[in-house]
Amino acid sequence: MPGPQPIITAWPYTIPLDNVPAELAQKLADKTIIRENGCHEWVGTRIATGYGKVSWEGRHYLTHRVAWVLANGPIPAGLDCMHRCDNPPCVNAAHLDVGTRQDNMQDMMAKGRGVVGERKNQAVLNNKKASEIKKLILGRKLTLAEIGRMFGVSGGAIRGIKIGRNWRHVPWTMEED
Repeated sequence: MPGPQPIITAWPYTIPLDNVPAELAQKLADKTIIRENGCHEWVGTRIATGYGKVSWEGRHYLTHRVAWVLANGPIPAGLDCMHRCDNPPCVNAAHLDVGTRQDNMQDMMAKGRGVVGERKNQAVLNNKKASEIKKLILGRKLTLAEIGRMFGVSGGAIRGIKIGRNWRHVPWTMEED
């Protein structure tokens, strides 16, 4: 007898959709209004992040992904459907694009929507401490692990600052604040 089936943990709204049946396309059209800014805004159910959600045959789909498939065909595996308009309920295919998750995150940061540094809820450091750490790194008198212990973080976290993975927005300077 086979063992228990694995629990599927993928986000439920990213189910691949190769084509959009006419009934689903009509559902999308029925609950979309055109705004002055050119966005075709979904006015039906939305998830907590503001993206539209539509149900069809017992499955849930993000409306912007449905709109992309309707206009352009399937979203290639491993790619995100991104909003150029930064309006999550928008289903205007002209406002959508596909790209990697990294493309999507870079777009988000470039438009100032990303949460960085001390604005992150789980941040241990703040901008002032990150600046102090950068000065200590430049001074080359302490190891990364020693600096980390001074600030209650790991040497790996300090390395992330050193290589520019974290706290990039805080300038490198030896000057006093």
